[in-house]
Amino acid sequence: MNKTTFLISTLLTIYTVPSFAQNTTQSVEKTQLPASASKIVAVQEIATQVSMPPTIIQKIATPSNAQTSANQVYFHLDKNLNLIAKNNEVFQKLEEYLDQKQRRTIPVVKVDDIATIEALAKLSKSRDISDITLLSNNEEILQTSHQLIPITRTALDLRAETSWGNTPQDLQKIVQKTNQSFARIAVIPNQLLNKNHVSFLQKLLITVWADASNTSTHPAKDAASVLTTGVNGILTAHSDIFITTLKQFPKNTLLRKPLVIAHRGVPTLQDENTLESAAYALGVGADIIENDIYLSKDNHLVVMHDETVDRTTHGHGKIEEMSLAQIKQLTTQNKNRKIPTLAEYFSLIKPVKNVVLMVELKSANPNLVPALKAEVEKYNFADHLVVTSFRREQTNRVKSNLAGVSTGILVGAMPNTGKADQNAYQIMQDTQKYASTYNPAYRSDLVSLMQTTKHRGISYWPWALDDQTFKKLYIAGTYGITTNSAQLYAKYIVGIKTAPAVNVKVGQKFYINAELQTQDGHSIKSKANQYIVLGASPNYVQSPQKDTLTFKSKGQAYVLAGYQYHIDQQNSYTIFTSPIMVNIQ
Repeated sequence: MNKTTFLISTLLTIYTVPSFAQNTTQSVEKTQLPASASKIVAVQEIATQVSMPPTIIQKIATPSNAQTSANQVYFHLDKNLNLIAKNNEVFQKLEEYLDQKQRRTIPVVKVDDIATIEALAKLSKSRDISDITLLSNNEEILQTSHQLIPITRTALDLRAETSWGNTPQDLQKIVQKTNQSFARIAVIPNQLLNKNHVSFLQKLLITVWADASNTSTHPAKDAASVLTTGVNGILTAHSDIFITTLKQFPKNTLLRKPLVIAHRGVPTLQDENTLESAAYALGVGADIIENDIYLSKDNHLVVMHDETVDRTTHGHGKIEEMSLAQIKQLTTQNKNRKIPTLAEYFSLIKPVKNVVLMVELKSANPNLVPALKAEVEKYNFADHLVVTSFRREQTNRVKSNLAGVSTGILVGAMPNTGKADQNAYQIMQDTQKYASTYNPAYRSDLVSLMQTTKHRGISYWPWALDDQTFKKLYIAGTYGITTNSAQLYAKYIVGIKTAPAVNVKVGQKFYINAELQTQDGHSIKSKANQYIVLGASPNYVQSPQKDTLTFKSKGQAYVLAGYQYHIDQQNSYTIFTSPIMVNIQ
């Protein structure tokens, strides 16, 4: 057994797993805090109209410039628990920083050795240190952190991986290494920072941070280039530029597209959990297909939601007491579809680019996860797979058997203490304990909880909601939304492309032609109907609706072209391109 395997095995033995019945009605068991526990930080928010904007992390250059309007601050942390600024000067002790009563920022600290983790573990005996983020490029350090101080969240620093290319294999390395480190956050290499890569990683449940400290002669353009990739967090030496840029966007701007999760396919039109239902979901552009699995009597993975076949088929009995041959004799009640195996789902989805299968582990059978591992390896399917469950013991088995695969914990009811900060604190504990995303049933305070916990790297994937709630969560920038009716959202506008540069004449009112992309992959010729001029530029005037521009003098400007899409009379959102060069002649 190698050191990494030993560490993961050790980590999985320290958890107390609540029963399945508890998990369907409440959050994970409450964490006992040290006597001197402090509340989570009330983070200073940025005054922007962007929906669920990225958390901004200011790199502190010197102790004298530690004042910032960013959400978080970045230091190195040594084994004496000193916070070290970029110029290698000591800012102060971590404990002193945490004790500041008026503090409105979260510390993100770079850790370079296990001695520092051991010092933090000692500190955690006397105080709550859960509301910090430990960043390291060493997987063993993060694994040790999760073993010694499992309540403290971690992030994997991959900025130094400059040799990684734009290949699916290198992107999958990010997912695997992040999960094997028991982290949820990955700081990705700069050469991989683009919208498609970020979205791919987010579909695989990774919270993506970027380093954006380097700036050119047009810092606002650089900031907008990073923001429009849709990353969840940004480390920067120039948070003021990012904050200024964020304030320019209109209401309900979506920098990151919420993902559409087809729950059991499209059960409002096709029989649930069938290949036909999954294929229909692919046809309407679902980003993620969800299904549920059990293990048959003769050890085949089959797709079924209930533990019995009574509700959905013409048969009767428990599916785990049937052989595959018996299951294949069954047909569904409405359209007489066959009950599929998981392998058949793999074969359907694997050829489709950028689609992920979200498998829920329904059964408590301890052989379910080893069987899943064998099937994933047989079909080389890890780069298309995420796993969820209400059963925490099964989540632990995934961490042990499929350590590189992302997991989400399903929650029937979120914490309801009557205090928002305590609810957020418990969600932090639940997700950190299992190094997983948070997949709750919908509740009316979900958006405010997302806003609070986004700074902690937590992503939400809610379920049990109707069409109006879907729209509300979509324009709020929710990470992924589970729906029985993916077909309703097939024509949402999710992408906008323009020429990278345009030429205009002084005094000429102009607009930019655009190609819009719908959720189901179709293209529409149109024009941008929203514009943002970035930073210093020649003088210009803009229409009250911000849908046209007129420059008054020659020069060069950088512009974001956007499209405001009206879902209905009550709901709309706006998406933007990356910066476009405008040459004014």
